[in-house]
Amino acid sequence: MEMTDDPLVLVFKALDTENKGYITVEQFVSTFKEFYNSCGADGERRSSLSSNDIMKVVQTLDPENDGIIHYEDFKKAFEGNINFDEDSTSKHSNSLSRNSDGQNASVRSSFLSDGLENKDQMRRMEERVEGLKINRNTESETRLDRLREENARLTAQITVLEERLKEADARSSRALEAERQHMQSILSRSSREHTQESETLRARIISLESECSELRVQSARIKADNQTYIIDLRRTNEQLTESQEQARSFQEELKLLTTKHTREMEVLRKDRDHAVHVLEELNGSMGGKRRSRVGSGSGTLTAAAASTGSTEVLARYQEVQEIVRRLTAENKILRQQVEEAQEELLTQSLQQGQSLIRSSEKSWASEIDNCTKEEVVELLSKEKYANEQLRKYIDDLITRIIERHPSLLEIASGGGGS
Repeated sequence: MEMTDDPLVLVFKALDTENKGYITVEQFVSTFKEFYNSCGADGERRSSLSSNDIMKVVQTLDPENDGIIHYEDFKKAFEGNINFDEDSTSKHSNSLSRNSDGQNASVRSSFLSDGLENKDQMRRMEERVEGLKINRNTESETRLDRLREENARLTAQITVLEERLKEADARSSRALEAERQHMQSILSRSSREHTQESETLRARIISLESECSELRVQSARIKADNQTYIIDLRRTNEQLTESQEQARSFQEELKLLTTKHTREMEVLRKDRDHAVHVLEELNGSMGGKRRSRVGSGSGTLTAAAASTGSTEVLARYQEVQEIVRRLTAENKILRQQVEEAQEELLTQSLQQGQSLIRSSEKSWASEIDNCTKEEVVELLSKEKYANEQLRKYIDDLITRIIERHPSLLEIASGGGGS
């Protein structure tokens, strides 16, 4: 678009404040309505346009209906009207000069007034366009100054924000580095602790595996010992049953013997009293005979009496010896009964041993499978203690048998040899 003093160029530049080379339909319509709705220099309101007239003008200016009015379309739309106004003015003046005689004054005045009105409208439009241009320039300068101030303020704010951003970046970098170092130290310490704990646990696992192996071996050995103890216990129970039966039979015999012994002791006591009485009588008779022999000196009667008394004394003496033998036999029987009572005491000791062994008849496999390590160790400790008590009891029992009944061991060894 050329830089001339053409009114259309000035009007288009006034409307195109941003120098884009085109104006929008909205800008043109708003300016057009503002121009026709304003008052002229004489204070009179200009003629108003209807919406249909405005739409016709817009269709002329924007034939492509894209909302944009280029200078060429603007020039084509208004250049013909301006030329038409000038031509019509000149034609009206010429026609008035040629036909001044044939036309009336009213027609001439009408044409002249139309031409003057058109020129006046063009002049006012140029003034209005110039005023709009000045206003637009003033507004543009004001807006430009305001934008410059706003730009300066925003630039200062941006500078301050950049400084703050740099400081924040520096602080965040320092904090991040410190946090990274802290986390690195924590990670290193955790790694060391994890390694140490792993080594400790590995050593503990090895120790536990070794201890578990030892416990398995010890458990197998204890199971074997328990089986041996169970077999010995069964054998001991059988012997105990036999001993109890023998003890019961011995007790019955002891009762019978005690009763018999009591009766015999009564008989012996009576016999002893009778023998003592006989001896006393014999001694008395012997003394009397001895005195009568010394006083009278008769030999035949004394000899017969002495022979009779000696025969009675020998008979009584034999009876006394028989009583002594019987008492000796009964004493032996009583000694045997005492030994049987000791055997009964031994039986009671065996029963105590059976009560000690009876607790080990449970299945160790079923108990150990469902127990933890601590429970297994506790059970083994209890079993060791019970075994020690059992060994101590067996040692005491064997010692008592050796001290009091060595014949039992001789019989057992003799039975094993046979």
